[in-house]
Amino acid sequence: MDLTNLIALGTNLPASRLLEVARTTLVDTTHAFARTGTVPQYHHASAGLRVHTDTMTTVDSIAFRVPIYHPLHPVPAGSGPYNVVVRDDNPAAGRLLSRLVGERRCLIFDVDGPICSVFDQFRDYEVAEQMRRSLDLPFPEHIATANDPFAVFRYAASFGDRYARLAERELARLEVEAMGSARPTPGADETLIANHARSGLNIMLSNNCVAAVDRYHARRATQGLVDGNYSRGVAEDRRYYTSLLKPDPFPLERAMAGTNVSPRECLYIGDSTTDIQVAHAAGMPAIAFADKPGKIEAFAPFEPDVIITEMSAVQRALSAPA
Repeated sequence: MDLTNLIALGTNLPASRLLEVARTTLVDTTHAFARTGTVPQYHHASAGLRVHTDTMTTVDSIAFRVPIYHPLHPVPAGSGPYNVVVRDDNPAAGRLLSRLVGERRCLIFDVDGPICSVFDQFRDYEVAEQMRRSLDLPFPEHIATANDPFAVFRYAASFGDRYARLAERELARLEVEAMGSARPTPGADETLIANHARSGLNIMLSNNCVAAVDRYHARRATQGLVDGNYSRGVAEDRRYYTSLLKPDPFPLERAMAGTNVSPRECLYIGDSTTDIQVAHAAGMPAIAFADKPGKIEAFAPFEPDVIITEMSAVQRALSAPA
């Protein structure tokens, strides 16, 4: 028995949950250094072949980009989150966006945000409440009042596989229902069309379940624009493993293996800090979608390659003359 399992015995938590807590703590600590005014440095390494023994998914030559914040290197004058925001008075960021999408034929999208608002009518707090009602578990206050369904999912999973399966099944059912009234993100369909027109690949990769993402595109009649859906549940026998959700790079690695592309051909578009983390961990650029006030500042410590405030910015970059 390894040390993690020994510690788990004394905490009533599964070893997998302890590892998740430890990883989250390390990430939060690392980025706290960034918020004190330090600059990120990047260490690149290459794994010749990674094998996930549970599904036998292999990815050749995955590059890792791990942020290491060094307190002795101050942030250069004039730097900050706004210098990579695509806007009218910042043409340099627009040119960078055009170069990134021009060099990479595979666009990988988070769904809730860049593609649509999943819980627009059927709200996330209603989903979280229905999940709690379906689970015979004691809920501490921070979970009993949580609006995030994934907080409830991860908490349930900490009680073992049985509750993880029950929570995942209920979450998936509610996500599929929510997709019936999901609101399309302005510019998202046009971005998919523009990338498809240049023979690019459009890949869906969400912590929302595969069936929910499929339902949305069926409702929008955009299935023909999607070249792969590697959202939660694509690994059927591991769909209830919260440790394999973003920001773990497993979903991106699986998507690249299934699509037969390398990190150099891809970029990831998401609207959360975990999306930036997972993109960089998988060795590809991250386009951060700041669709709400305060997100530009929240993204800053995580060093996205470009920040956009509307999806139409990507569509314009794809449609611009070479």
